[in-house]
Amino acid sequence: MKWGLVLLSLVAASAAAGDVSADFYVSTAGNDAWSGTLYVPNTGGTDGPFATLARARDAVRDLVQAGLDHSVSVLVREGTYYVPETLELGSGDSGTADYAITYGAYADEEVWIIGGVVLSGWRPFRDDIWVASIPEGIEPQQVFENGRRMTLARAPNRGYYRVEEADSANDHTEFTYEDGDLAPENWNVAGSTVYIWPTYDWSSHEVSIEAIDADSRTILLESRTGAKPGNRYFVQNVLGLLDEPGECRIDRESRLVYCRPRQAPVEEQVMVASGASPLLAIRGAEGPVRNVHFENLNLSVANGHVVHMGNVEDCSIRGCLVENGRSDGVVVTGHAAGVAICDNLVRYHGMNGVDLSGLGPGPAADGREWQVSIENNHIHHCGRLFGHGAGVAITQSGHNRVAQNDIHHMKRYGTALTGGSWGNATWEEHWDRLHARNNVLAYNHVHHVNLDTQDTGAMECFLAGRYNVYDHNLIHDTGNDRFSLQSGIYIDDASDYFTVTNNVIYGVHGSGGDQCIFVKGVGNVIKNNILIVAPDNTGAIRSFSMGGHCYEHEYTQNIIFFEGSAGAIYDFNDWIDTRVTAADHNLFWKPTGPLTIRGGPARSGKSKLGFGSLDAWQAVYDGKYDRHSVIADPLFVNASERDYRLAKKSPARKIGFAPIDTIEKAGLTNAYPERLRRFDEAGDEGAEELVANSIGMWLKRIEPGSFLMGSASDKSDDDEQPVHEVTISKPYYIGVYEVTQGQYEDVMGTNPSRFKGSRRPVEQVTWEDACAFCRRLSKREGAEYRLPTEAEWEYACRAGTQTAYSWGDEFDERRAWASPNSDETTHNIGGKRPNPWGLHDMSGNVWEWCDGWYAPYDDEPAIDPTGPRKGTYRVVRGGDWEFGPRRSRSAQRYWQDPGFLYEMCFGFRVVRVEQAESGKD
Repeated sequence: MKWGLVLLSLVAASAAAGDVSADFYVSTAGNDAWSGTLYVPNTGGTDGPFATLARARDAVRDLVQAGLDHSVSVLVREGTYYVPETLELGSGDSGTADYAITYGAYADEEVWIIGGVVLSGWRPFRDDIWVASIPEGIEPQQVFENGRRMTLARAPNRGYYRVEEADSANDHTEFTYEDGDLAPENWNVAGSTVYIWPTYDWSSHEVSIEAIDADSRTILLESRTGAKPGNRYFVQNVLGLLDEPGECRIDRESRLVYCRPRQAPVEEQVMVASGASPLLAIRGAEGPVRNVHFENLNLSVANGHVVHMGNVEDCSIRGCLVENGRSDGVVVTGHAAGVAICDNLVRYHGMNGVDLSGLGPGPAADGREWQVSIENNHIHHCGRLFGHGAGVAITQSGHNRVAQNDIHHMKRYGTALTGGSWGNATWEEHWDRLHARNNVLAYNHVHHVNLDTQDTGAMECFLAGRYNVYDHNLIHDTGNDRFSLQSGIYIDDASDYFTVTNNVIYGVHGSGGDQCIFVKGVGNVIKNNILIVAPDNTGAIRSFSMGGHCYEHEYTQNIIFFEGSAGAIYDFNDWIDTRVTAADHNLFWKPTGPLTIRGGPARSGKSKLGFGSLDAWQAVYDGKYDRHSVIADPLFVNASERDYRLAKKSPARKIGFAPIDTIEKAGLTNAYPERLRRFDEAGDEGAEELVANSIGMWLKRIEPGSFLMGSASDKSDDDEQPVHEVTISKPYYIGVYEVTQGQYEDVMGTNPSRFKGSRRPVEQVTWEDACAFCRRLSKREGAEYRLPTEAEWEYACRAGTQTAYSWGDEFDERRAWASPNSDETTHNIGGKRPNPWGLHDMSGNVWEWCDGWYAPYDDEPAIDPTGPRKGTYRVVRGGDWEFGPRRSRSAQRYWQDPGFLYEMCFGFRVVRVEQAESGKD
C-alpha cells in the first residue's frame, strides 16, 4: 500500500457530489484562505474547502467561542494529508452537552492522515544504500516505505545475541558480548541503541550506546539496564549493519536517513519519516474536552502515540484505522468520563494498542457507567518496538469496559491490568491506592499472545486492585516453547476479589510450569469456565502466595478437560489451610492417566509439590472439597476441532454448569466496519515474521532470494557439486525448531521416539510418517503444511552465508549437537544458538526429512527446484547427534528409502505454505 494513491480495492465508489453535507470540508485540492464551506472548489477558483485539518479546527473553534446552536461536522475528502506536527484540540474546541463536534471522512472516501513527511532527494551512498536529508522541523524515530515500517539496521538481523558477562560494579551500564558476535571496529555508534530483555524476560529496554570497545568486547551504555549473563539483546541503528532490504539508519545528528529499500527505484517509493508526537491530541487544560468525535479516518505514523486523549468527557474514536505509532495506538490519561474507543482497527504499534493510564478508580463522573469503553476493536501485532506491550493496557484506572475485541499477536499480554507499587503499607492501605478496580473484560477473543516473554498471561493483572471481572472471554493458542510460566488468565500479586466466569481457555503452551489459570490474591472466584489442559501443562488452576496474600479462593462449576495424561486439577505451590474456601460441583475428565492434585493436604510423600489423588483430596477436611464434583466426559460438540460447546446430553448440567455462548459470540461483532476488514485482508504491512500455530509450533517467515546451493570445498562430497544458483521466488514459513515429541503426539496420538522428552525432537519417524503428520496438521490448522524442499531447507540453513556452517567454517559446540558434545542422545530443541535467521538446530540434533527425491545436481540456475518427479530415495539434511561435525555442514546431503526407519536419527521440521500459494482465503 502506498500512501497518496487511491486503493480501489479498499474503498467503495465515492458518494455522488453534494449528497453529504457538513459545516466545513477539507481537501487536498483546498486552500486555507477559503471559507471551507464547499466540498469542492468553485468554478472560479475563489472559494472551496480548506487544505488542512488545523484550519478546519480553527474554524470550528470560532463557532465554539460564538456559542454553538447546532452539532458541527468537518468532513475530509479522499487523499493523503501529511501532518508533521501534532494536531491539537483543547478545551476551547469542545462541543456541549447538546451539540457534538465530529471530524470524519466524506462519504465512503479513504482519508489518510500521516504524522510525518515524505523524504525526497535520494542519492546513492554505496552498494544498494541510498541517503536523503531529514527535513527541518522533525526529529524522526521511524521510517516507512510504502506504509511499512523499516527496520533499524541491526545485528543480528533476526533473533538475538546473548550477554556474555554483565558488569554489576558499574551500575549495569556495560556488558560484554560473545566472541564472534559483533565486529564494531569501524562503526559510528552515535544514535545507536541496544534492545535488551534484562533480568527475567519480563520487559524489553532500549538503551543508547555510549561506546563499544572491540578489544575487550564491551558495550558501554548511557544508562543502566540490570542486564545479566544470558540476557537476549540486539544492536540497532548502526550504518555498518545496513545489509538487508527493508533496513534503515536514522542519523539525527547529521540530519540524514540511509536505507536499503525493499523496492526499486527508491524515487518511486513513498518514503516517510515520522514527525508528530502524538499525531492527534485531544487534551483539556482549562477543563475537559467534551463531546468531540473522530470517525472513519486512517491515522498513521507518530514518533510517540498516534492518539493521545487526556481530561476528556463524552469523546470518541470510532471506525478508524490507527496504526504505526512508535509508542501506543490510543492512550487516555488523566480524567476521563464516557469515552468510547470502538469499532477501530488498531495495529503495528511499538508498545500498546490501547492504553488507559492514571484515570483513577472511578466511577465515572455525572453518573456515567464507564470512564472508557474499549469495544469491538481489532487490535493486533503491537509491541513491535517494545516487547512488553499489550493489546489493551490499563494502569491505575477503574470502571472501564473492554469488550468484544479481537486481540492477537502480541509479544506479551493480550490485556493487562496494573496498579501501583508494592510498598510497605498494610493490605487495607494498599487497596486504597490500587485503582485498577471494577473493570469488566468480557467477550474478548484473545489468541497468539505471550509470543516472546515468560511468567505471563494472555489476560493478566498485577497489583491491580479489587472487583475486576473476566467474563465470557475466549483465550487460546497463547505462550511459546522457549519460556516457562505461561497462563491463559494470570491473576498475579495483590489482585483481589476478581470474578472469573464463563471463559473458555485452551492451547496454553510453554516450556514448563504452564496452566490455564494462575491465581494469587484474596477472595478470587473461578466459576463456570471451560479449561482445556494441554498435554504438557502443569495443571488447570495453579495458586501461589506472595507475602502470604493468597487465600479464600473459590473454584466451582468448572469443566476441566485434560488432553493428555499429565497435569493436575489444582496445583498448590505453597498450601495454607485458608487457600480454598470452596471447591465443588466441578466436572473433571482425563481420558488417560489419573486425576491428581499437586501439593496441598492430599499430596503423598514429603515434597511440598508431591501429587495426591482426587480421592485423597475429596477426603481431607471431612470432605470439604469437590464432594459433589463428577468425573465424566463433558460431551463437547467436537473437541478435536476445538468446538467446546456442550451436547444436549452433557453431564455438565448435573453440576449446575450454565451453558455459555463464549465460543460463538466472543470477538468482533457484525458492527465492525467492513472497510476495516478489507484492510486486514490486504495485509498492508506484510506478513508477520514469526508466527505460532495451535500446537505451539513457531514458524519463521523466510523472504524470497537467491543463493549458491552446494559446496566445492575440499570437505565437500561429490553430490554437493556442481555449485549452482537457486532462486526461491516465494516467501514461506519454516519451523524455528524441529518438530517435538509433544507436538507429534498431539497430532498423531503416538510417540515413536527412543529418547523420550516432550521438548526433544521426535525421532524414529519415516518420510511417510512425517508427511502424514503434515497432512493431519494441515487439516487441523486450515492451512497447508508440508516438508521443505531440499532447496528451501538449504536456503534457510545458510541464512545468507556461504561458509561451511551458518556461523563459519569450523564446528562450534555452542551452535549444534553432534558427536563431540551430544553425550549420545538428542537434546531439547533450542538449546543451542540459532543461525542468523533465528532458526535452531539446522545443524545437528536429528536428521531432517525433505520433500523431494534424491538426485544429482544440475549446473543450470534453478527457480524453486523440487527435484525429479520420480526416484528411489528421499533427501534428509542437517546431520544429527550421532554423526561427526562434517555431516552437519549446510551443504551436506544424505538420502534414504522413504519407508526406512533408522534408529534414533531421523526427524523433521515443517513448512507452512503462504496462503496465496495454497489458494486459501
